[in-house]
Amino acid sequence: MFGGMLNLPLSDSVAARFAIYGKETDGYMLNAYSGQMHGNENSTSYRASLARDGEVYSARFTFDRFEQDQLSGLGSCRFTGPEVGALAEGLAAVAFIFGSYDSMKANCRNSSPNHSYDNSPNPNSESQVSSYTLTQTFDLSVGELSLISNKRNIQAFNGSWGWNYGNGPGISGNSNLIDVIENPSEIDVESHEIRLAGSSDSFDWVIGAYVFEENAVENILVPLFRGVLPPPPTVWPVFYVPGLADIAIGTQMFGSRNQGYVVTNENDAFFMEGTYQISDQLDLTVGVRRTNDDRFFTRWQTLADGAFDPTYACPGMPTAEVAPGTFVPLSDRCTQTVSYSETTPRAILSYQQSDDVLIYASYSKGYSSGGFNQDTRMRPYLPEISDNVELGFKSTLLDGKVRLNGTYFNNSYENQQLTVGRLVNGQPTADLINAQEATLNGIEIEMVAQLNDSWSMTLAYGHLEGEYDKFTVEDNVYTTQADGSIVESIVNRDLSYIEFGNGGDSDTLDVSLIYTTSLPAGGDLVSIIGATRTDDQYFSLENTPSSFTPGYTLLDGRIIWNLSDGVTSISFWGKNLTDKEYYTTC
Repeated sequence: MFGGMLNLPLSDSVAARFAIYGKETDGYMLNAYSGQMHGNENSTSYRASLARDGEVYSARFTFDRFEQDQLSGLGSCRFTGPEVGALAEGLAAVAFIFGSYDSMKANCRNSSPNHSYDNSPNPNSESQVSSYTLTQTFDLSVGELSLISNKRNIQAFNGSWGWNYGNGPGISGNSNLIDVIENPSEIDVESHEIRLAGSSDSFDWVIGAYVFEENAVENILVPLFRGVLPPPPTVWPVFYVPGLADIAIGTQMFGSRNQGYVVTNENDAFFMEGTYQISDQLDLTVGVRRTNDDRFFTRWQTLADGAFDPTYACPGMPTAEVAPGTFVPLSDRCTQTVSYSETTPRAILSYQQSDDVLIYASYSKGYSSGGFNQDTRMRPYLPEISDNVELGFKSTLLDGKVRLNGTYFNNSYENQQLTVGRLVNGQPTADLINAQEATLNGIEIEMVAQLNDSWSMTLAYGHLEGEYDKFTVEDNVYTTQADGSIVESIVNRDLSYIEFGNGGDSDTLDVSLIYTTSLPAGGDLVSIIGATRTDDQYFSLENTPSSFTPGYTLLDGRIIWNLSDGVTSISFWGKNLTDKEYYTTC
């Protein structure tokens, strides 16, 4: 890692700032196909800003640029199918017809968190983000007027999602089941906010409005049985049983898709908030926000080679009846729209018990807009609503040597939004679903203590626990019929038994020791050593064993040299000093 920042005064009221930060990390997962280590990162961030500070008018323009280039992450595989391929259903049954079932099973079992297989044409992952922000403030007689405008462009390419369904060599060609590859995207975002804030002897207030628009275009290639070839008759005669080859080749040809999306998200909001000082010790803050969301979603799909897909059916698709009871689509795309709105209040009551202790209680209503999933059914997901209650205190103890803060919170969710992986019409997708009712409780404790003239410490602890009170979903199930055809059906599942989050509860702990020493020539040297503990985690909704990662502790260090000019500092730091192996996803 490297980084640096330069502050450049241009006049009494104008200054410029330039900063750069770079990061390089090694890969941790061996791709058995290429011999390369995946999961690496090579990223660089740039920032340039120009600021003017005046008595009546101030402004800051900032340009940010982020570039990242890496090999895509790889997934390991947990085989859950029957040992005998003849008993397999769904796409796995087609793998049995091709003769690749046993190879797929062996390849899957040979993978691990450090070893997998990706034979995609281009495993690279790249992204570039450019952002322009203009912030202006006007000192008016009634208060301060602020205008904030931002424009961003995000371009990305993901050569492979790294999904492993037993990918690797087969008895004839590959044993690949499903791939998600060649995934370019571009997003343009523009937002504007205006707010006016003022105050009097006992009342502070702010009122404002916000508008947001996002336009996105994305394309994904999803081939089935990529590179799987018809087996030699002497090696696998099952393929040549009359009718079975037609099923296998037909699934490979008409199940492989090229799909894309055009998405527009529009949002506008109006908000106001005021804080009234009831007495010298008691303050009341009340606010409200009105949010309106509009979602426009177009999904298109062709066969993998770009040819028209005669089996594509999405909501609202125009069709023609070519034979009694037989319909074909007349387009390659469907468009869906939805609108949501919500009013979200907030209230905070704070009591200054003494000069050293503040007690507060708050209530707020949270809102996250709904939208559409990207699968062929374009299923909508509902807005997430939460009632949030928080009780806490902030204190300064022992003559200012200790600062101790504590918080208890309770969040009650309606239609909590969760991301799950599933197959829809034979295609893998990451869908957002709703858990109808869920409850989350937690505590957070923060402490900063001055132990003596040279030593100080910080501590942060968090505990979370929760449960799903009501959680039913519609899920996709695939079965193989007597003639070998695959039929998809929708079933209702009750998931209320699932432990909330990562196993029902989790704990985090962060402790740092800080040593400060003065230097003879002026300035000082600050040394920091810190440990962060992360609890056991599951990275799947149903807490499957393959998604479990054990808890771990990381040790980080930093040395800061503050020069005698009071402005310049030089930092050296290291992360994971004990070279601990850990996983942040699974």
